[in-house]
Amino acid sequence: LPSALTMVTTILLVQLSSELFGWTSDMYSFFALLLGGIVSLLVVAGICRPLTKYRRFILCACTGVFLLAVLFLPWLFEIHSLWTPWSLLLIPLALLISLLLYALTLMANRLADAVAGR
Repeated sequence: LPSALTMVTTILLVQLSSELFGWTSDMYSFFALLLGGIVSLLVVAGICRPLTKYRRFILCACTGVFLLAVLFLPWLFEIHSLWTPWSLLLIPLALLISLLLYALTLMANRLADAVAGR
């Protein structure tokens, strides 16, 4: 649930940013793909805890494949190039997404503990 809520919030942030800054559909899909990928990688990182050698390899491989695909195969996803000034906006949005996913996960765990009577 926290991951799904984070993904919905991410898409809403991208939609609002698109309307605010007047982005084209290419730029909108670029941000949606990258921020969705970041959420997905954060989910994989959470699932991989505790990090063993094998899990660390899986996490690094997933991150590496995602980065290589975005950097060297943007035409495959039909997205805008990463090398634009707008890409700097990804940094604060990625940090916001990380904090949001962390906070929602904490709240979900507390709610589950309360329901279980712990």
